[in-house]
Amino acid sequence: MLLMQRKLSVFLFILFTPLAVGMMLNIMVGIGNIVHNEGKADNAISDILSVPFCGEGPDYNEKTDEPCTSVGYSMIGSHTDPNAPEYGRYHDIMGIFAK
Repeated sequence: MLLMQRKLSVFLFILFTPLAVGMMLNIMVGIGNIVHNEGKADNAISDILSVPFCGEGPDYNEKTDEPCTSVGYSMIGSHTDPNAPEYGRYHDIMGIFAK
């Protein structure tokens, strides 16, 4: 009788383990999709305060002129061409930001 119970528990473990693993993987994929969809930068454009243009050229005087803020961005990826089509949306976003 004990042998039959042990075989039954092993059988049930073998039967339900793939289902449990499948459910956990499905939960992980769902969480990944939520994070991916919320991380998009395709939201509505909202106005921000204007960023003053930098006048820190050759005639910049740090005693009389106000310092300014510079904004830069860099592309991280496998392409060596910064104008690759995959980067187009980021250039568009930075164009909107620059306006």
